[in-house]
Amino acid sequence: MTLRETLEAEDISVKDKLAAIAATIEKARASYDNADMDITIPEVNTTEGLQDLDMLSPADKLAIAMTVIKDIRMVAAEDSKRHEGVNVNKVIEAMLATSPTLTNLHITAENDYGI
Repeated sequence: MTLRETLEAEDISVKDKLAAIAATIEKARASYDNADMDITIPEVNTTEGLQDLDMLSPADKLAIAMTVIKDIRMVAAEDSKRHEGVNVNKVIEAMLATSPTLTNLHITAENDYGI
């Protein structure tokens, strides 16, 4: 099952979708050779304002990730139109492997109150 199919499937839980994204990002980072590099956890726009990604609920993380993935797909498609002969897979790989949002989805801030 492709990442797109996984994200669009209604019978797959949010946590399983996040795990599928994490596995894809891990593979992209290994191929891109930056798996050992730390990428700073970003602040993301939410309806409550800017928040650190690690403070969001799994459902909110998934919503943000889906937007980022759609943006990556769009940018890669546009890049292939602008630059004849571009390897779209390499463009996608680089964007997945360096995305602060996608590379930090698995991190959750811990606190004593579970919020």
